[in-house]
Amino acid sequence: MPKKEQPSEESKVPKEKATRTSKGFDYTYLRDDWGAGRLPKEVRDLDPELSSGITTAYLFHLDVDTINSRNLSKADVDKEMIRLKDYATSVLAFYDIPFNAAVTQNGDTYQLRGLDKRSAANYTKVGNDTGISYLLVLGREEKPSPKMLEALQGLLAQQKKAYPNSNEVLDQRRAPEATSRSRNEFIDLELQNGSISFPQED
Repeated sequence: MPKKEQPSEESKVPKEKATRTSKGFDYTYLRDDWGAGRLPKEVRDLDPELSSGITTAYLFHLDVDTINSRNLSKADVDKEMIRLKDYATSVLAFYDIPFNAAVTQNGDTYQLRGLDKRSAANYTKVGNDTGISYLLVLGREEKPSPKMLEALQGLLAQQKKAYPNSNEVLDQRRAPEATSRSRNEFIDLELQNGSISFPQED
């Protein structure tokens, strides 16, 4: 019998996730991929000159203890993004989902409003004018996976490149006049030990 073919060394190397690009930013999935479609005109018309004013990244998580986040399929995440979008528009009277991007435990990144658009998640005009908002798809009691942290660092690197004055990554509770007291201690620890941060300039 012929010998079973052995995988090559090259095939053993993890392959990078395929990315899709919108407005110069890379994501695993664009809005069309999770069912959101085109941004409303009202959001598109909010395009300010962001490059000099953006200084901060704000990290949000879901306001539940757990969603079994490490076992979510793409269909599960899509459904959750649609739920958040529908809640934001029908209950909170936002034009669209308020966050710029989302990151899953599997390391997938989702274009929500997009990193090129003004956030609506950071509580105040000042917060939204100066900060990009990231939704980490996990609950209060769930630990971010290495894949999630790596994907988040990739988004922060893109933010830093587009908005060079970006210099601070904060938990959602530290946004100006934040009303949320929802805390994920694991995210706090990652922030404290510097595992989540903007890349250092050369």
